[in-house]
Amino acid sequence: MEKAEEKVVVDRNKISRALQAFRSDHSKRSSNYNGRGFKVPKARKKKESARLLDPSSSFSEYFRVIRTLVLQAARDRGARVLLVTSSVPGEGKSFVASNLALSIANGLDKSVLLVDADFRKPSIQTTFGFGVTKGLSDYLSDAKYELGDLIQSTSFRGLSVLPAGSCPPDSSELLAGEIMKIFVHI
Repeated sequence: MEKAEEKVVVDRNKISRALQAFRSDHSKRSSNYNGRGFKVPKARKKKESARLLDPSSSFSEYFRVIRTLVLQAARDRGARVLLVTSSVPGEGKSFVASNLALSIANGLDKSVLLVDADFRKPSIQTTFGFGVTKGLSDYLSDAKYELGDLIQSTSFRGLSVLPAGSCPPDSSELLAGEIMKIFVHI
């Protein structure tokens, strides 16, 4: 194996171990944990909608570790865009993406744009309290929408959100299209 490939495997393994430690610790707590750390709304038991509240909590520390590992790997590769994905529903993609974005914005004084590209089951807009709104799918499918008009500010310093928008019938084509490629490289 080449050195670059070995580095990718090592980085993935470190990040995976950090996430496993978080999951292990988090599963010991009740699903409606409202103490220091995360706030999980009681109305949503199966799908956790959580956000960082207390920077001194153990949950925040896990995300600082994950943030450091992810950003170090990204810096080594010259990456400016991070993608959180999985092939299985309910694995916590939105949860991890939201909290990683908050950790980067809060801890590093960086401006972060969190983009929800899940057109079928968007949840980022709900997590941050926007409700149903126009977003990425509308920008990709209709030239009348300006990106700046679709990006939502949050109550968290340095963090903005681009909601998923409406559910288009050709979502995979939109995500694989030229406009999305340009958007990612902006």
